[in-house]
Amino acid sequence: MLLLGVLPAVALAVTSAAVLWGAAAALAHGVMCVLLGVLLTELLAVGLCKVPFTCTYLPGRSRARTLWPFYLSGFTTYTYSMASLELRVLDSPRGLIAVSVAICVAIGMAALARARLLKDSPGLRFEEEDPDAIFEGFNLSEGLAASAPARAN
Repeated sequence: MLLLGVLPAVALAVTSAAVLWGAAAALAHGVMCVLLGVLLTELLAVGLCKVPFTCTYLPGRSRARTLWPFYLSGFTTYTYSMASLELRVLDSPRGLIAVSVAICVAIGMAALARARLLKDSPGLRFEEEDPDAIFEGFNLSEGLAASAPARAN
């Protein structure tokens, strides 16, 4: 996500900011874009224990139909509030450093939360479990059970 999502967006943002506002503002804008991109990536990956496009997909399991107002609200709040914050600290080196430190702390907390959640998981999943599937047993065969030697009590 960082290589294909964050870095191209930051390169485009820094280039356009350098043309419009100059090198100093472009550098500050680039720092904010990198930090916010890493933060958003960490937040999106907190509960992710599968590699995208490698796991089976079961249709109908998406919660986007019911949660889209919250997604839209979160997206607009994130974009507008971060743009407003960046506008406030763009001219202040102290403010930029303080906000950068706060974002780095948030990145660290998100990474710690992801590490704690993934510590309890058995590893990466490549098959989605169907909650509507009928229980198939414990994959024991009767032949294996019949060929086992009888125990004497």
